[in-house]
Amino acid sequence: ASGGEASAPDGRAQTAAEFYDAVLLPALTLAERDRHGGTLDELHGRFVRTEIRDLIDELAFRAASEATAGEGLPGTGGGARAPLDRAERTRAPKVLIVPARDEADEIGGEALAQLLAARGWDVEALSEDTLVSEVAERAAATSHVVVVAALPPGAGTHARSWTRRLRLAAPAVPIVVGLWGGKSTARLRDRLAEAGTDRVGATLAETLSQVRSVASHASRNAPRESPVRTA
Repeated sequence: ASGGEASAPDGRAQTAAEFYDAVLLPALTLAERDRHGGTLDELHGRFVRTEIRDLIDELAFRAASEATAGEGLPGTGGGARAPLDRAERTRAPKVLIVPARDEADEIGGEALAQLLAARGWDVEALSEDTLVSEVAERAAATSHVVVVAALPPGAGTHARSWTRRLRLAAPAVPIVVGLWGGKSTARLRDRLAEAGTDRVGATLAETLSQVRSVASHASRNAPRESPVRTA
């Protein structure tokens, strides 16, 4: 593994987010398709997932450095790439990231959590075993933003199912779907919107921007009295 030292199409060094979107998530998606298709056994599949997790760990310092410098997300606007300022950190709700189905979705969620945390977000990536009722209870308590992390195969179906159940359990919770590693068609986005999704991000970079947009809207509409106190 190179640790993400490859170059972007314009010749500059790839950022952590670009490496995840261009290399890591496609590799994870390919491995999952082979595993579900029966051409990759569980032992080799687990090896791939372990290697990808190691790469995410290796890129933690780079992600933090890029966020501090306000770099790393071309084409998404300065607000998406910059760290949160002090006022935003006070207002911003916590982000809960939940995998749509299995460990591959969980790993994608961990990559997003790293990028969000580097920019100052209070973020938690949950495991594949987390129940919808548990997420809904935690999210509704403090107006969290929930990101459903979904990779092929079956990303749209599983993300839609999660969204429906979560929307019924916690109607006011903003939901962003990270639909990574596959095609994000207009029809699929429409079906996710019908299920209750507020935003859809086709890449990690776009998902970061969508989370910030949804959180900004949530903070503007949140009640001003009785702020949550932390120890």
